[in-house]
Amino acid sequence: MRFCFLLLICLFTAPLARAQGHGDFRGFVWGVTPSDVQKYETAKFYKNEAGSFYFLERPSKTDYRRLIRYDFNDGKLWRANYEYQEYSEPDSNAVLNRYEDMVRSLEGEYGAPGADDFLWKDKTYFGYPKFWGRALRSGDLRRRTTWKFGETEVVAELYFSKPYYMLRYGAERVGKGGQKATDILGNPLPVPENAPSP
Repeated sequence: MRFCFLLLICLFTAPLARAQGHGDFRGFVWGVTPSDVQKYETAKFYKNEAGSFYFLERPSKTDYRRLIRYDFNDGKLWRANYEYQEYSEPDSNAVLNRYEDMVRSLEGEYGAPGADDFLWKDKTYFGYPKFWGRALRSGDLRRRTTWKFGETEVVAELYFSKPYYMLRYGAERVGKGGQKATDILGNPLPVPENAPSP
């Protein structure tokens, strides 16, 4: 009898733990309202534009500013993005290290990634890791790491777009809710097998 009682408690509290756990993006779960995001987001509110809320965050005075964007469809959260603003670094290898730190942080939140890709345009520096920063700066290397779980796809990316490095990650609800699977980072994504037809 005691076992059945404990099993029932686990079954009924698991969804609550999910909602109170890591959530789908920065602790939020898909489907929350704009007022929920505005109330509980810890970064400073920046603007509301075309159905999206923007927040700014700067962890310290010496660190780079981050822009956080939440997108809503029919008043419900379905996509979000977190990116460094005006990110320029004299040492391009330090940029790669910061990306690795961000990926490790996301692994702590979402687990092991489904894919961790080095996308090469020109493989001149492929066999020379100490020069990968140079390849990044010249546009020959792009990093991309993805996670998929439940209804969520998370994509982290790093590349150079003059005059700044683009270091960001985005999360999107896919598979339910009638959303078309497109990447928050502006790049096409493969459509998951369980995604609805557009």
